[in-house]
Amino acid sequence: MPHNMAQHGMTQHDHASAAPAKQSASQFALEAQNASVSGDLRPALAALAKVNQNCVACHAAYKLK
Repeated sequence: MPHNMAQHGMTQHDHASAAPAKQSASQFALEAQNASVSGDLRPALAALAKVNQNCVACHAAYKLK
């Protein structure tokens, strides 16, 4: 895997003080945990959509041949 691709993937798990676009996986984990208590899946699904958008963007930028 190219170094830049690996680094971009790791930014999905940055801590809460990171820029919002760079903490999407951590935000999803938090929202999923909240949903297990509240029963409201909507925030978790919205956070998951952001994770997926970041995955698609990265894979589009770093296509391996």
